[in-house]
Amino acid sequence: MRGYTRITNQIIAALEKGTKPWMQPWNAAHAAGAVSRPLRFNGQPYSGINILSLWASAMGHGFAAPIWMTFKQAIELGGCVRKGEKGSPVVYANTLVRTETDPETGEDQDQAIPFLKAYTVFNVDQIEGLPDHFYALADGETNPDQRIETAEAFFAATGADMRDHPPTVETAKDLAFLVITAVGESAIRQANPAYSRQADYLRVQSGLIELLRECADDAEGWGQVLDCFEGKGQVQLMTIHKSKGMEFHTMIFFGLDNQSWWSLSPQRKEELNSFFVAFTRARQRAFFTCCIERGGPITWLDNVLGTVVPRVAGCDD
Repeated sequence: MRGYTRITNQIIAALEKGTKPWMQPWNAAHAAGAVSRPLRFNGQPYSGINILSLWASAMGHGFAAPIWMTFKQAIELGGCVRKGEKGSPVVYANTLVRTETDPETGEDQDQAIPFLKAYTVFNVDQIEGLPDHFYALADGETNPDQRIETAEAFFAATGADMRDHPPTVETAKDLAFLVITAVGESAIRQANPAYSRQADYLRVQSGLIELLRECADDAEGWGQVLDCFEGKGQVQLMTIHKSKGMEFHTMIFFGLDNQSWWSLSPQRKEELNSFFVAFTRARQRAFFTCCIERGGPITWLDNVLGTVVPRVAGCDD
């Protein structure tokens, strides 16, 4: 638990100096975008106690950028931590699942083993030689009329009139390559720190093309293709693990059932940790569901929600 103790002491020291470590400290005009949490080098946000720890470090040292990375990651990206710079602590918590044989029954049982790893990261303001987009500031806001003119000029420059090419899997692929070529690889890489590595950039490019092709399949027009591509009218389904680091306006939690929620019973601590990982994905609203035929609600977890969370009975069908 030394990692948590170190971070706790850091937060207490910030409070004693009059600093509020829960306040976002950096310049929101950074090119990383309108971020609300510190980011890893690949653009993924930190979570949990790491948010407070890195906020406190940023405020204490006057860092303007929200991006952090390890010493090794900085070297891999062509950078170098300046001599004399001190890093900031973060922790990584997870569980290992080990299968053991019950000596009495001879059956295999899964046992969850929690672990905590502490390591050090540096803000990009402490690192020299990184690609330019790690230090870039956001461009000024453009009014809607200018944005429309810019978009029209861009598509006019491509020389393509998509009205002459109805959406198909192949025309969608051609459109994707046309846009990538017109925008330029260097400009795309600067759009997000996650694209700094060649392998990550190619993976995202391949995913863009494949998604656009899927959206064009059986679409009646390009407007429908773009609506599908943007996810309009769609609900994202993911596991709790996959949702880590993400936020949504509304979150619907399926399967808070006494018999199916957790397979390692009676690991109540693990149940509670996983529940709050899912619960904190919601920015505004959260809904929880359970099935009577699968044991109904978990009693102790239902008590955690308390009377402040209204209950709605479902249908019997």
